[in-house]
Amino acid sequence: MPFYEGVFVCVGLFALGYQISQGIIYIKSLDRAVTVKELSEREVPADIAIWPITFQEAGNDLNELFSGIQQKNALVMDFLASIGTIFNRQQGQQCAVHKKGQGGFHD
Repeated sequence: MPFYEGVFVCVGLFALGYQISQGIIYIKSLDRAVTVKELSEREVPADIAIWPITFQEAGNDLNELFSGIQQKNALVMDFLASIGTIFNRQQGQQCAVHKKGQGGFHD
């Protein structure tokens, strides 16, 4: 008789552990549920696109630099117009001039 009692206790403990583990798994699965209401995915045409396009010119003559920048700017604007992009030319006119000194010192 003592042997059977030990087997029943082991089987009971095994069943209890299995039931507890299944309960924990079930409770954790409740946290993963997501409810989504009124969600739809669809493609819509964009109203505004911001494309930061930059280019640089280097030289010693300021007039040549500005003419080079204007030529590159016209080239970019013509390309954008050729692919059917509607753009505002006023937004593409930002220009910054940086003077670089020799040896890290500025005049």
